[in-house]
Amino acid sequence: MNDNTAQQVEGLPSQKVAEELNKAYQQLDLTSYSSEEIRRMIQFTFLKAAKEDGLQMNHQMTPDAIGLLVAYMIDQMTKKDEPLQIADFAAGSGNLLSTILLFLQSAGKTVSATAIDNDEVLVHLALQAFALEQLDVKTSLQDGLQDSLVDPQDFVVSDLPVGYYPVDANAARFETKNDEGHSFAHHLLIEQQVRYLKEAGVGFFIVPTNLFETPEGEKLLSYLQRNICASHAGISTQSLQRCAI
Repeated sequence: MNDNTAQQVEGLPSQKVAEELNKAYQQLDLTSYSSEEIRRMIQFTFLKAAKEDGLQMNHQMTPDAIGLLVAYMIDQMTKKDEPLQIADFAAGSGNLLSTILLFLQSAGKTVSATAIDNDEVLVHLALQAFALEQLDVKTSLQDGLQDSLVDPQDFVVSDLPVGYYPVDANAARFETKNDEGHSFAHHLLIEQQVRYLKEAGVGFFIVPTNLFETPEGEKLLSYLQRNICASHAGISTQSLQRCAI
């Protein structure tokens, strides 16, 4: 949506649907809603579309309960006058990052945020959502496992997409790669985002409960034990320089 008019890309939506949307947009006064209310409107609209279109699991929005829990923990770990940098290298539609940023803003925190994703549709949705929510987020359409011009972060957060990463040549750069065949994208993304943490930085990753119960998971756990303090489902290691939860 731009200036209360529907955007058409390659003829979609149709002219008839665009006209119906424009009529609805003219009746919508977003200035009467808070950024959090707008976020929830976008979320409910996305959930309705996801139910009707049968979106794949990796395109589903992160539940608010999880986003708010992460936001609360970040708030409790930081001082009010401490500027923060937060990044998500698999941001999707941006709802997790929006939830955290709006919570921290309401707590009086100053936050700079970066969102990266390789899905053009989801990045477009995230850009529109951030604009409507009046959030200043540096958003990039790129492979989150490629090198990025991102400053060291205080926090990285990510609801990790589960599956295989097809670019074996790039996966070879990572310690958590599989010895044979494609590597798990969610393993590589944990390692990638840890690389962009400050020495005292913290990572919050939403992962499957059986993350460490596979042979590949053992390699990931070994990486975490060697490089960072890690906490997951009751598993903890000695604190070193960084922390992932």
